[in-house]
Amino acid sequence: MRAVATILVLAIALAILRAAVVALAVALALTLLVSLVIRPRQTLLSLGTLLALGLVNTRPIASVIVIVVVTMAVFVAARVRKCRGNPSQNGSWRTKGRATRDNGQPTLQRR
Repeated sequence: MRAVATILVLAIALAILRAAVVALAVALALTLLVSLVIRPRQTLLSLGTLLALGLVNTRPIASVIVIVVVTMAVFVAARVRKCRGNPSQNGSWRTKGRATRDNGQPTLQRR
């Protein structure tokens, strides 16, 4: 009888522990959702960092390949952006050299 009571107490303790873990998981998910709404850029950056750290720990060769590919993509994007230039400085295709306001909208010109 004593063994049955011990098993019953252990089962209840494990059920309470499981409920606490589920509550913590729900709280973490809600916190993540709130942070995605409030500060999406920082949240996605931290999630990306955690993903990268996990990838480095599990698959080091794949992580090196991913780092090289991402670095190359950043350099290519910067070069494309530099080649295109800033449309507000060069005159966009909509304004065609007409005078523009600071926000890029054409100004009304008197004739």
